Amino acid sequence: MCGGRFILGEKLFTAFIFTPRHSNGMTKGRRDFDLPIIHLTEEENYIPPRARDATEIVRRRNLRPGTLILEQQAVGLNVAVDIFNYPVDQRQDRDFIHDRVASALMNTAWYTFGDHTPDIIMRRRLKLPVLADDQAGVLTTNESEIDDHDYDLSVDEAEETLGWRETREGLLAHIRTNLSRSAVLGHRLTFAHTQELNTMKLYKQLGRAMGNTALAITSLPLADAPKGMSEEEIQNVVLMTGNDLLERSRVSHQVSGFHASVAQLADSESPLSRAWRRDAPKTNQAHDALVEAQSGLIE
Repeated sequence: MCGGRFILGEKLFTAFIFTPRHSNGMTKGRRDFDLPIIHLTEEENYIPPRARDATEIVRRRNLRPGTLILEQQAVGLNVAVDIFNYPVDQRQDRDFIHDRVASALMNTAWYTFGDHTPDIIMRRRLKLPVLADDQAGVLTTNESEIDDHDYDLSVDEAEETLGWRETREGLLAHIRTNLSRSAVLGHRLTFAHTQELNTMKLYKQLGRAMGNTALAITSLPLADAPKGMSEEEIQNVVLMTGNDLLERSRVSHQVSGFHASVAQLADSESPLSRAWRRDAPKTNQAHDALVEAQSGLIE
């Protein structure tokens, strides 16, 4: 067990956490994150609005039960992809987008992965983003082959050659890739459901992809961590940041009156979309990112 106070990004944490070790005895950073069996209440779940168009009414009547929410979930993931591709340079807008999308992804991960996994399977495992690896770049040259006169690294130079830290740009690239993958999986799941195929594997794949992406988004402020902090310390902060996101996602309905979910991004008049436009920073980039991403939706 290890304990300590950690400052990373703009956050201060105090924790005592059990962690595994590398084969050479060095403590490994945390990699796993568990979704709880119980997370959201049913009262504030999103229900798609009734169709008003006669053609859409007929289409919906012919759908297999459960198809509509899967359709909107897949389209909502497309909207999330477009939001993350929208140019934003104002910090308050970036933070707003990251918070809203991460919460929607985390809740939807629970709906699709956690809620569709038999209760007998107690562990619903997600993967934390790896922001540090102290084993990367470790020198393995036989010491007897090193000429002290020709190979003399200072402490500062040695620190530069050992260990690896994820950059913000690198993490953001992973997030965009995984959002796109989630959108593809969302459409595959919808198709498989309509064809009455076995969807359990797709539910798990999509749920994990969305949950992992949510954890990566909420960890963006922790990227570019200093090498003065160990892999163990950095990954502990990543874990605590993920737990904080899970809790915020769970209780946000107490203020908003609804559970954030990805499907709501497919509806410009959903509770999430209306609250987004209302609460977005006055610099308007987060507001415009949503409006632009939803501009091609068929209402």
